[in-house]
Amino acid sequence: MREKWASFFFWFKIVLASSVLILLVVAGLFVAQEMRTSNYQARFFAGLASKATYTVGAGPSPSIRFPQSAPYDDRLGYAELPVFLGKLQTRDFKIVKQAQISKGMAEIVDAGYFAPYLEKTQSGLHILDCHNDSLFQERYPKRVFERFDDIAPILVQSLLFIENRELLDTRYPERNPAVEWDRLANAVLVKARSTITGGNGRSSGGSTLATQIEKYRHSSEGRTSSVREKLQQMVSAALRAYQQGEDTSAVRRQIVLSYMNTMPLSAKAGFGEVHGLGDGLWVWYGRDFNEVNRILKNADAQNGATHDSHTLNEQAQLYKQSLSLLISQRRPSYYFDADEADLEQLTDSHLRLLGSAGVITPALRDAALQAKLTRRADRVPAAAVSFVTQKAANAVRTNLAGLLGGSRLYDLDRLDLSVASTLDAPVQTAVTNLLRELRKPANAAAAGLSAKQLLGRGDPAKVVYSFTLYERGSDTNYLRVQTDNFDQPLNINEGTKLDLGSTAKLRTLVTYLDIMAKLHPRLSVLDDAQLRAGSRPAGCPDALGGRLFSGCAR
Repeated sequence: MREKWASFFFWFKIVLASSVLILLVVAGLFVAQEMRTSNYQARFFAGLASKATYTVGAGPSPSIRFPQSAPYDDRLGYAELPVFLGKLQTRDFKIVKQAQISKGMAEIVDAGYFAPYLEKTQSGLHILDCHNDSLFQERYPKRVFERFDDIAPILVQSLLFIENRELLDTRYPERNPAVEWDRLANAVLVKARSTITGGNGRSSGGSTLATQIEKYRHSSEGRTSSVREKLQQMVSAALRAYQQGEDTSAVRRQIVLSYMNTMPLSAKAGFGEVHGLGDGLWVWYGRDFNEVNRILKNADAQNGATHDSHTLNEQAQLYKQSLSLLISQRRPSYYFDADEADLEQLTDSHLRLLGSAGVITPALRDAALQAKLTRRADRVPAAAVSFVTQKAANAVRTNLAGLLGGSRLYDLDRLDLSVASTLDAPVQTAVTNLLRELRKPANAAAAGLSAKQLLGRGDPAKVVYSFTLYERGSDTNYLRVQTDNFDQPLNINEGTKLDLGSTAKLRTLVTYLDIMAKLHPRLSVLDDAQLRAGSRPAGCPDALGGRLFSGCAR
């Protein structure tokens, strides 16, 4: 009997061990399959993301959530919205519409993850006139790829080799772009080993492009300070990736496009913060973005070095500069503040790796190794701007900065903000051009300004004119025109005052008031249709030019 029980337990152990082994093999195969295809992850995250929605509804939202301070949310003004709204409401502004988020979206945000929504690549202040036409607009980043197909293939392949090699693998349409398992496992092992051996704990290579975007946009100071933050970035990236459904093929291409357009590249005097490859090439190397992309598109990333040595050298120089920007993203402030040799050495090491892997041709690699990175040493030159043409827009910006709590114009211009003003852009332009033309002697004479006690012996070019026009409404007065011909930042209408310390200035004021007193009874009798049609009283042939100061005022 004892022998039978011993035999039974022996075979029971064999069967149990075999079952465990089979279960482990099945589990391993399942995990391996899931790591390749992300089928179950796709179903799970797509289900969560489908419940994270929002609509824009009337009045203040009872479910609104605001992001914490982070580079992207600070720059576009999202994190400061509670402060901005509070200040505006004290000035009698009201919230007419606001985002109403779903219960699923609220649960995701309250759990500590970033709200999944379609984020903007470009933003900036946009001021509209009373006709809803553009009066002023800033866009940051300034130079961007509009579509994925616009990016030179050699840049895409180089980026993926360095950062995220499996991202655009077309075999698995449901792949989760937030994780690349082999690189993540290697990063975890390096981290564990350094912790055990007492190293500095630094590890790299575990982040995908999707998690890097979450990090430099929404993590505090654009950094990962803990394992919990890394998990926060990965889950947030996954939720954002599956917003459109389980198939992430198009989303993964969009991730490459967004990364190329928005990666942080430190800051430069004369420009400010630098984001994206396009602005980086201009700011750090003085390169025209469109020209660089055109030349690099002609460089075959696989097997086609050109036989033209001049063209090859040009491609190599531009490719090396572009590659240096892709590499420096991990520590941009360090590399662009440090000696140029540090970034040169790092770029050369990547050129050798890319050449060995066949991402670039040996000819391009060798030519790029011979090229030198020559960063822009001086300030970034500012585009020529006419202060006269921007007087109205600058007045709106200054007042707006005061409404929001004294924001600098630099910060104001980078907000994701549209503003409707009462200014009339066509009339503003017409009056501005008229005042500028009056600096010419012939035009001043035609306007009757060369008469005695006016500019008979004076220089018209030295006269500064200013003009402000309000339109009376039913319950308020609307500022329609505010301009001058002083080509400096000072706004003559708001930044100066009339000092009546001399009789000449007093005569000027009296003359002006006399002109207005005589024009008013002549023009006030016309109805709106006559004024818009350009009708005018006899003896006043041109309401904006000709005899405005002479014939109409006699």
